[in-house]
Amino acid sequence: MPQDNLEVTPDHLAILNFKVSSMDWLELSPDGHRRAKLTPAGLLEWLVP
Repeated sequence: MPQDNLEVTPDHLAILNFKVSSMDWLELSPDGHRRAKLTPAGLLEWLVP
């Protein structure tokens, strides 16, 4: 059962802390799609084609 004495406010705060382990990059093109993986070491590995 909802409580009538709760105050609802639109303000919210969230602190996120995360470490990126890899990134996936996708380029869609009529000439052919390309996909690559970027590692934390800065290496770019082409997956497609």
